[in-house]
Amino acid sequence: MFLHCGTKFGTFIHYSNGEDLSWYLLVFAGQMYADFIEHILPDLLDQVPLEVRRGMWFQQDGAPPHFSRIAREKVNEMFLNRWIGRGGPENWQPRSPDLTPLDYFLWGFIKEQVMATAPTTPENMKRRIIAAVRKITPQMLARVRQSFRHRLVKCIEVQGAQFEHLMK
Repeated sequence: MFLHCGTKFGTFIHYSNGEDLSWYLLVFAGQMYADFIEHILPDLLDQVPLEVRRGMWFQQDGAPPHFSRIAREKVNEMFLNRWIGRGGPENWQPRSPDLTPLDYFLWGFIKEQVMATAPTTPENMKRRIIAAVRKITPQMLARVRQSFRHRLVKCIEVQGAQFEHLMK
């Protein structure tokens, strides 16, 4: 599984082959995001088997660096229009947190870990974020994937209406 998530302090990149967890913390905005897509992401994806990469989809939110023309062009080149995001070939609805693993799992988990007690400095908060991300196990990610499938079924059942209350 490959996971990308942005935070106020940077972007976390994750790839797991089911056994090993690899995390990277990056900080960038604007043109730097396009440079990341073109020059750094390919190296990170080298860990992902070729047959997985060929069918991989990329998802990003509508953050200004992600929406820049140059960044969208780089994502299109790399993922051959297999990406989901604002201005992309597949628009992701910005207000669908019940279908976004970052919203229904990751942000809450990280916030719970980081804010158990108030961080004392920005550096302390960065360390806590990194520690929280490192607590995420392959088993947790498997449950997130299973939940995602269940959520898709529920979304179809209610014809796109709100369904979070049906997730029990």
